[in-house]
Amino acid sequence: MRRNTISFIVLMITIVMMGACGNNAWDELPSPIAKFVSEYFPYGEVASYVVTDKGSTVKIRNGAELTFDTDYNWTKVNGRGATLPQQFIYDQLPSELYDYLEAIETDEGIYCVTRDGQIIVVELLDSKVEYDGTTGTISYPSAPLHDVLNL
Repeated sequence: MRRNTISFIVLMITIVMMGACGNNAWDELPSPIAKFVSEYFPYGEVASYVVTDKGSTVKIRNGAELTFDTDYNWTKVNGRGATLPQQFIYDQLPSELYDYLEAIETDEGIYCVTRDGQIIVVELLDSKVEYDGTTGTISYPSAPLHDVLNL
């Protein structure tokens, strides 16, 4: 009887310790990133959070992949096959770029956005739009040869 009681206590302690040591990616997120995820991907479950010397990456289970620099500013938001939330596009893109995308009726068909300094590249279904924040110009960057040849 005493042996069963001790086994039971050890089992309960083990279960409690395993629950306390659970690796929940949401709990690891710094508050600026958690706020970003909550605002633009509120229904997604955080699958992973990885920190590197260049920044961090958050993967939403069956959804987007978000990349941030060391100051927690987004550098890339990739829908991984799904379009990005309209609210993100409206809030995070410069108004000139957003207005242009809306004028060509592609503001709801954006799959990936990359930001590198003043350059923002928006990936649509079959093309890309580049915005240079320094000059305010919008252009279509040339496609790599392998894209043209469907390789």
